[in-house]
Amino acid sequence: MAVWRIPPHSNTVHLVVTDRQLAVQVAGLGSPISVDFQTGRCAYRRHHGGSELLAKALGLRRRRHPYIIDACAGFGQDAWIMAGLGCRVDLLERSPLVAAVLNDGLQRAAATPEAQRLRLYCVDARQHLAELSPEQQPDIVYLDPMYPERNTTALAGKAARALRAVVGDDADADELFVVARRCARHRVVVKRPRHAVYLGNTVPDLHYQGRSTRFDVYLSTSAAPPSLPA
Repeated sequence: MAVWRIPPHSNTVHLVVTDRQLAVQVAGLGSPISVDFQTGRCAYRRHHGGSELLAKALGLRRRRHPYIIDACAGFGQDAWIMAGLGCRVDLLERSPLVAAVLNDGLQRAAATPEAQRLRLYCVDARQHLAELSPEQQPDIVYLDPMYPERNTTALAGKAARALRAVVGDDADADELFVVARRCARHRVVVKRPRHAVYLGNTVPDLHYQGRSTRFDVYLSTSAAPPSLPA
Protein backbone atom coordinates (compact mmCIF):
# COMPACT_ATOMS: atom_id res chain seq x y z
CA MET A 1 0.00 0.00 0.00
CA ALA A 2 1.20 3.50 -0.84
CA VAL A 3 -0.04 6.78 0.65
CA TRP A 4 0.33 10.26 -0.83
CA ARG A 5 -0.46 13.49 0.97
CA ILE A 6 -2.58 15.81 -1.13
CA PRO A 7 -1.90 19.57 -0.75
CA PRO A 8 -3.41 21.88 0.35
CA HIS A 9 -4.95 19.34 2.74
CA SER A 10 -1.63 17.59 3.43
CA ASN A 11 -2.33 17.02 7.11
CA THR A 12 -5.90 15.74 6.70
CA VAL A 13 -6.40 14.17 3.26
CA HIS A 14 -4.42 11.33 1.70
CA LEU A 15 -4.69 9.25 -1.44
CA VAL A 16 -4.30 5.56 -0.59
CA VAL A 17 -3.14 3.23 -3.38
CA THR A 18 -3.31 -0.57 -3.08
CA ASP A 19 -3.18 -3.37 -5.63
CA ARG A 20 -6.98 -3.41 -5.56
CA GLN A 21 -8.15 0.21 -5.58
CA LEU A 22 -7.62 3.92 -5.00
CA ALA A 23 -9.19 5.46 -1.91
CA VAL A 24 -9.38 8.74 0.02
CA GLN A 25 -8.21 8.78 3.62
CA VAL A 26 -9.50 11.72 5.67
CA ALA A 27 -8.27 12.28 9.20
CA GLY A 28 -10.97 11.48 11.75
CA LEU A 29 -13.22 9.52 9.38
CA GLY A 30 -11.86 6.03 9.96
CA SER A 31 -11.11 3.67 7.09
CA PRO A 32 -10.35 4.97 3.55
CA ILE A 33 -13.23 5.64 1.17
CA SER A 34 -13.23 4.11 -2.30
CA VAL A 35 -15.83 4.05 -5.08
CA ASP A 36 -17.51 0.67 -5.51
CA PHE A 37 -20.59 0.69 -7.70
CA GLN A 38 -21.33 -3.01 -7.41
CA THR A 39 -21.83 -3.16 -3.64
CA GLY A 40 -23.25 -0.90 -0.95
CA ARG A 41 -25.69 1.94 -1.55
CA CYS A 42 -25.47 1.99 -5.36
CA ALA A 43 -26.13 -1.72 -5.65
CA TYR A 44 -29.01 -1.49 -3.17
CA ARG A 45 -30.71 1.32 -5.05
CA ARG A 46 -30.23 -0.55 -8.31
CA HIS A 47 -31.97 -3.69 -7.05
CA HIS A 48 -34.44 -2.30 -4.52
CA GLY A 49 -35.57 0.99 -6.01
CA GLY A 50 -35.00 4.41 -4.45
CA SER A 51 -34.54 6.27 -7.74
CA GLU A 52 -38.20 7.13 -8.39
CA LEU A 53 -37.94 10.80 -7.41
CA LEU A 54 -34.82 11.20 -9.51
CA ALA A 55 -36.50 9.59 -12.53
CA LYS A 56 -39.47 11.95 -12.18
CA ALA A 57 -37.22 14.98 -11.87
CA LEU A 58 -35.33 13.95 -15.00
CA GLY A 59 -38.62 13.61 -16.87
CA LEU A 60 -37.88 10.06 -17.95
CA ARG A 61 -40.49 8.36 -20.02
CA ARG A 62 -40.70 4.85 -21.36
CA ARG A 63 -37.95 4.19 -23.93
CA ARG A 64 -36.64 7.75 -23.57
CA HIS A 65 -32.91 7.87 -22.85
CA PRO A 66 -31.70 11.48 -22.56
CA TYR A 67 -28.12 12.67 -22.68
CA ILE A 68 -27.25 14.15 -19.28
CA ILE A 69 -24.28 16.10 -17.98
CA ASP A 70 -23.71 15.63 -14.25
CA ALA A 71 -21.76 18.80 -13.58
CA CYS A 72 -20.97 18.04 -9.91
CA ALA A 73 -20.05 14.37 -10.18
CA GLY A 74 -18.39 13.83 -6.79
CA PHE A 75 -18.16 10.09 -6.17
CA GLY A 76 -20.65 9.40 -8.99
CA GLN A 77 -23.52 7.77 -7.11
CA ASP A 78 -26.34 9.69 -8.79
CA ALA A 79 -24.75 9.38 -12.23
CA TRP A 80 -24.58 5.61 -11.72
CA ILE A 81 -28.30 5.52 -10.91
CA MET A 82 -29.08 7.64 -13.99
CA ALA A 83 -27.05 5.27 -16.15
CA GLY A 84 -29.02 2.39 -14.62
CA LEU A 85 -32.20 4.14 -15.78
CA GLY A 86 -30.85 4.04 -19.34
CA CYS A 87 -29.40 7.55 -19.58
CA ARG A 88 -26.10 8.44 -21.23
CA VAL A 89 -24.20 10.57 -18.70
CA ASP A 90 -21.04 12.66 -18.85
CA LEU A 91 -19.56 13.21 -15.39
CA LEU A 92 -17.67 16.46 -14.73
CA GLU A 93 -15.40 16.64 -11.67
CA ARG A 94 -12.81 19.36 -11.20
CA SER A 95 -10.95 17.83 -8.25
CA PRO A 96 -8.15 15.62 -9.65
CA LEU A 97 -8.17 13.55 -6.47
CA VAL A 98 -11.90 12.88 -6.54
CA ALA A 99 -11.78 12.24 -10.30
CA ALA A 100 -8.98 9.70 -9.84
CA VAL A 101 -10.89 7.76 -7.18
CA LEU A 102 -14.09 7.93 -9.24
CA ASN A 103 -12.30 6.76 -12.39
CA ASP A 104 -10.86 3.84 -10.45
CA GLY A 105 -14.37 2.77 -9.46
CA LEU A 106 -15.59 3.09 -13.04
CA GLN A 107 -12.71 1.00 -14.33
CA ARG A 108 -13.48 -1.80 -11.88
CA ALA A 109 -17.11 -1.74 -13.03
CA ALA A 110 -16.23 -1.37 -16.72
CA ALA A 111 -18.02 -4.54 -17.84
CA THR A 112 -21.42 -3.38 -16.53
CA PRO A 113 -24.05 -1.71 -18.74
CA GLU A 114 -24.08 1.32 -16.44
CA ALA A 115 -20.34 2.00 -16.75
CA GLN A 116 -20.56 1.79 -20.52
CA ARG A 117 -23.02 4.69 -20.51
CA LEU A 118 -20.70 6.92 -18.43
CA ARG A 119 -17.82 9.18 -19.46
CA LEU A 120 -15.71 11.05 -16.91
CA TYR A 121 -13.96 14.37 -17.48
CA CYS A 122 -11.70 16.12 -14.97
CA VAL A 123 -12.66 19.69 -15.88
CA ASP A 124 -14.19 22.86 -14.49
CA ALA A 125 -17.89 22.44 -15.29
CA ARG A 126 -18.51 26.14 -15.90
CA GLN A 127 -15.91 26.31 -18.65
CA HIS A 128 -16.83 22.92 -20.12
CA LEU A 129 -20.53 23.78 -20.42
CA ALA A 130 -19.85 27.26 -21.78
CA GLU A 131 -17.65 25.88 -24.55
CA LEU A 132 -20.10 23.28 -25.87
CA SER A 133 -21.40 23.83 -29.38
CA PRO A 134 -25.18 23.66 -29.94
CA GLU A 135 -24.76 20.13 -31.30
CA GLN A 136 -22.93 19.05 -28.12
CA GLN A 137 -25.38 20.48 -25.61
CA PRO A 138 -27.07 17.93 -23.33
CA ASP A 139 -30.77 17.35 -22.88
CA ILE A 140 -30.37 17.77 -19.12
CA VAL A 141 -27.80 19.31 -16.80
CA TYR A 142 -27.80 17.80 -13.32
CA LEU A 143 -26.39 19.79 -10.39
CA ASP A 144 -25.66 18.60 -6.86
CA PRO A 145 -23.35 21.29 -5.50
CA MET A 146 -21.65 21.27 -2.12
CA TYR A 147 -22.96 24.21 -0.13
CA PRO A 148 -21.45 25.90 2.93
CA GLU A 149 -21.75 23.67 5.98
CA ARG A 150 -24.15 24.90 8.64
CA ASN A 151 -24.00 21.98 11.03
CA THR A 152 -22.57 18.49 11.01
CA THR A 153 -25.96 16.81 11.27
CA ALA A 154 -26.82 18.09 7.79
CA LEU A 155 -24.12 15.97 6.19
CA ALA A 156 -25.22 12.78 4.48
CA GLY A 157 -22.66 10.46 6.03
CA LYS A 158 -19.02 9.56 5.78
CA ALA A 159 -18.70 9.92 2.00
CA ALA A 160 -20.20 13.43 2.10
CA ARG A 161 -17.81 14.49 4.87
CA ALA A 162 -14.86 13.12 2.91
CA LEU A 163 -15.97 14.94 -0.22
CA ARG A 164 -16.27 18.20 1.68
CA ALA A 165 -12.81 17.72 3.16
CA VAL A 166 -11.35 17.37 -0.34
CA VAL A 167 -13.29 19.91 -2.40
CA GLY A 168 -14.50 22.39 0.22
CA ASP A 169 -17.58 24.53 -0.49
CA ASP A 170 -18.83 25.17 -4.04
CA ALA A 171 -18.81 28.95 -3.67
CA ASP A 172 -19.36 29.34 -7.43
CA ALA A 173 -22.49 27.14 -7.55
CA ASP A 174 -24.73 30.07 -8.56
CA GLU A 175 -22.42 30.83 -11.49
CA LEU A 176 -22.56 27.20 -12.58
CA PHE A 177 -26.36 27.28 -12.35
CA VAL A 178 -26.51 30.24 -14.76
CA VAL A 179 -24.25 28.50 -17.28
CA ALA A 180 -26.22 25.26 -16.94
CA ARG A 181 -29.52 26.99 -17.75
CA ARG A 182 -27.99 28.44 -20.92
CA CYS A 183 -26.67 25.04 -21.94
CA ALA A 184 -29.42 22.50 -21.21
CA ARG A 185 -31.78 21.75 -24.08
CA HIS A 186 -34.73 20.68 -21.93
CA ARG A 187 -34.13 21.09 -18.21
CA VAL A 188 -31.75 21.67 -15.33
CA VAL A 189 -32.26 19.44 -12.30
CA VAL A 190 -30.83 20.61 -8.96
CA LYS A 191 -30.52 18.26 -5.99
CA ARG A 192 -30.87 20.05 -2.67
CA PRO A 193 -31.43 19.25 0.99
CA ARG A 194 -35.16 19.38 1.63
CA HIS A 195 -35.19 22.75 3.44
CA ALA A 196 -32.34 24.43 1.55
CA VAL A 197 -32.77 27.73 -0.26
CA TYR A 198 -33.21 27.64 -4.03
CA LEU A 199 -30.02 27.65 -6.05
CA GLY A 200 -29.44 31.03 -7.65
CA ASN A 201 -32.30 32.37 -5.54
CA THR A 202 -34.54 31.21 -8.39
CA VAL A 203 -37.93 29.53 -8.00
CA PRO A 204 -38.11 26.22 -9.93
CA ASP A 205 -40.81 25.28 -12.40
CA LEU A 206 -41.30 21.94 -10.66
CA HIS A 207 -39.99 20.21 -7.58
CA TYR A 208 -40.06 16.67 -6.23
CA GLN A 209 -39.55 16.26 -2.52
CA GLY A 210 -38.55 13.29 -0.42
CA ARG A 211 -37.92 12.95 3.29
CA SER A 212 -34.50 14.59 3.23
CA THR A 213 -33.87 15.54 -0.41
CA ARG A 214 -35.55 17.82 -2.92
CA PHE A 215 -35.12 17.95 -6.71
CA ASP A 216 -35.76 21.39 -8.23
CA VAL A 217 -36.50 21.37 -11.96
CA TYR A 218 -35.96 24.32 -14.30
CA LEU A 219 -37.52 23.82 -17.73
CA SER A 220 -35.68 25.34 -20.66
CA THR A 221 -38.85 25.62 -22.73
CA SER A 222 -40.76 27.68 -20.14
CA ALA A 223 -40.60 31.36 -19.38
CA ALA A 224 -37.90 32.22 -16.89
CA PRO A 225 -39.35 31.75 -13.38
CA PRO A 226 -39.38 34.72 -11.02
CA SER A 227 -36.49 35.28 -8.66
CA LEU A 228 -37.03 35.55 -4.94
CA PRO A 229 -36.52 38.94 -3.32
CA ALA A 230 -32.90 39.51 -2.28
